Amino acid sequence: MHPLATDDAGIVERGAAEAEVSLLSEISEASTRLDNSLSLHAGPSKHFDVGVTVVYELNVSENPLNGGMAAPVLDLKARLVEGNDIALALRLDYEAPPLDPETEHGGALTLISSWERERWSAHANLGTALHTTGMGVVGGGMVTTALGDQSWLALEFFGEVALDAEWHASALAAAGTEAAGGVLSLGIGPLLHSTEGPGGILTTGYTVAF
Repeated sequence: MHPLATDDAGIVERGAAEAEVSLLSEISEASTRLDNSLSLHAGPSKHFDVGVTVVYELNVSENPLNGGMAAPVLDLKARLVEGNDIALALRLDYEAPPLDPETEHGGALTLISSWERERWSAHANLGTALHTTGMGVVGGGMVTTALGDQSWLALEFFGEVALDAEWHASALAAAGTEAAGGVLSLGIGPLLHSTEGPGGILTTGYTVAF
């Protein structure tokens, strides 16, 4: 596992909540994926937020019609540094064990940095993921150990960089696009993953705060 898309270092304000729907296109040497996700986050503290994400995964490179729901991902993101234009955060993800024991699950730790200027922002994610997998043979780029009975423990590394542009609903409405109180974002950037090789990501999301 690794984060669903390049994240920013911002957190939800204390006492507030946020919902986001997004579409992630990820192309690498190993596969081409399309993920549709719904994320819900809340800010119980001014120092961190918590959330849950559910995803419908579609691996286009294997079978365009073969998709399914992934296990829900729980996350906690803590803000480490916040300046005028630059911020730094640390996020912990936990992918809950699925009903199918052969489906991978585990956790990830990601260091996030963000630079923002008006509607433009750049984000860099660097992290590591530790998960179990039902694969009997694990390819290069993973540090693995056998847990027994076709179950393996794998350690992976990943890095992502993305450039984002955001449009607030008021600007969209002025441009003739109907939108109800939120932010539309588009992002593109490179991806480096220890098992899947180099690739790229393209994301679009719509976020509503309440």
